[in-house]
Amino acid sequence: MSLPEIYKNGIPDTISHLDLDRANLSPTDIEELIQKLESNTSVTSISFNCCNIDDQGLKVLLPFLAKNIRIQ
Repeated sequence: MSLPEIYKNGIPDTISHLDLDRANLSPTDIEELIQKLESNTSVTSISFNCCNIDDQGLKVLLPFLAKNIRIQ
């Protein structure tokens, strides 16, 4: 599983929490997620439990989370 299909065309502005548990996100999935989150102001929390994010994925994800103060 990768980025859930429900988010492939964007993240609705009505969602404040993304549950990505067990999504097995690749670095490419994370880049796609970040692109979608950059244009979304409603998401304030994301759950990444058991996503098997590797070192490359963390290198992509951590800088985004560090600069984005609204997402916990």
